[in-house]
Amino acid sequence: MNALCLLLAVIYCCTNVIGICHDNNSPFYSDSSVTAPIDCPVAKDCKAWFDAGATNSGVYPIKPDGDSPFQVYCDMETDGGGWTVFQRRQDGSVDFLRGWSEYEKGFGNLTGEHWLGLRSINRLTPQGSNYLRVDLEDFEGRKAYAKYSSFEILDSYTQYTLVIGSYTGNAGDSLSFNNMMKFSTKDRDNDADGGSCASRHPGAWWFKNCYRAHLNAPYSPSSSVSTWQGIIWNTFKGNSYSLKFTEMKYRKELIMNGLCLLLAVIYCCTNVIGICHDNNSPFYSDSSVTAPIDCPISKDCKAWFDAGATKSGVYPIKPDGDSPFQVYCDMETDGGGWTIFQRRQDGSVDFYRGWSEYEKGFGNLTGEHWLGLRNIHRLTPQGSNYLRVDLGDFEGSKAYAKYSSFEILDSYTQYTIVVGSYTGTAGDSLTYSNMMKFSTKDKDNDKAVENCATRFSGAWWFNNCFLSLLNAPYSRSSTVPATKGVMWYAFKGTTYSLKFTEMKVKRHS
Repeated sequence: MNALCLLLAVIYCCTNVIGICHDNNSPFYSDSSVTAPIDCPVAKDCKAWFDAGATNSGVYPIKPDGDSPFQVYCDMETDGGGWTVFQRRQDGSVDFLRGWSEYEKGFGNLTGEHWLGLRSINRLTPQGSNYLRVDLEDFEGRKAYAKYSSFEILDSYTQYTLVIGSYTGNAGDSLSFNNMMKFSTKDRDNDADGGSCASRHPGAWWFKNCYRAHLNAPYSPSSSVSTWQGIIWNTFKGNSYSLKFTEMKYRKELIMNGLCLLLAVIYCCTNVIGICHDNNSPFYSDSSVTAPIDCPISKDCKAWFDAGATKSGVYPIKPDGDSPFQVYCDMETDGGGWTIFQRRQDGSVDFYRGWSEYEKGFGNLTGEHWLGLRNIHRLTPQGSNYLRVDLGDFEGSKAYAKYSSFEILDSYTQYTIVVGSYTGTAGDSLTYSNMMKFSTKDKDNDKAVENCATRFSGAWWFNNCFLSLLNAPYSRSSTVPATKGVMWYAFKGTTYSLKFTEMKVKRHS
């Protein structure tokens, strides 16, 4: 599966957001408690999506600044990919003879003919540190392009003045004539002509006196038109040839790599409607320019890793159609992409808790925590996952146990554990608990006569009672009475309480 196919296969829509944008050099969340509300990350533009691993052209959400997000069509194939398309003509299906307010807002369909909107284009092009590319095609199938070394649309106070740099390409330069001109429409004349260019040459453009290029003119089903009355790029086909296809797009150049780039372009999506679309399609079923925005969010840590996120930290995930939640992703151990659901390291969190808290989860994702039985169940459907348990003792020795399959069944089974075959260096102390229900001090599901959870002051998939117990009381030293500590019998025996434990899951594929 390639980049975007994989990315789309693991994307869901974030519906529970708080809209706080965090330090771009940090993991996504400043509040990393297990029950913290979720922000939804969204890339700054198409270049950001491309650099994060999205290589399939389609409609994506973007958020170029601190204002509301919106959706755009991303061209991920042309000239290195990562182009944000803001204008397209191809079949005459959309009327481009419109007034100022509609040109400000945008119109059309992002997968077909459209104008993204002057406000959005202005937000996309600050400081002019962008390339502009114009792709053209005639009715005989010949293609050409014009590329400009810098591009900016200034704000509404300047009437969206066009600023472009030097030209390269094979279409000829028909746009520099309009450089530094304000935008004009049929109801707002900002040109340098004695009359209104937008009225005399129906359409809207950065008219001067009047133009050498006009890509928002009325569409013609054939190439031959009256002089200066069609979709014109004079240096390509002259002034009486109306083009079949045009596409205007911009790209910002960012020289960064991996997650540094990803984090540098992430904002938090705060305007969402929470509709989850077909995972084999681009993100949006409604691709109109003014459609509301969904926020994409990955299925698990493996999905984030495969999409280009390689730094361990707290990420939002949405493994199914239910609400999203956040997890700590281990992007370094054993190939990366592990979703952590338990960690002990310093005794800062009390693990001797009741059923309701073990269902919900507790602790801090960057420290000691239990993700919650409900969430672990959602992460492990059909058992097509690896389980890895990392252990550390007080002398600095480390070991691990890995299981070929792993599933936590639903609440009706009392969150029964199902594990596959063992490999590793710690020895197998979990298979003894295989197919056992979860037990806590206030819900006894074990096979012993007495309550194992009460007797050993913890919570686990007790049998009669255990060969491992990683949710026992934490000890500041290794030596404890027999079976009274954080224990993995096959690694350190029954009187040694471990310093560090971490349980994590990763999908097979």
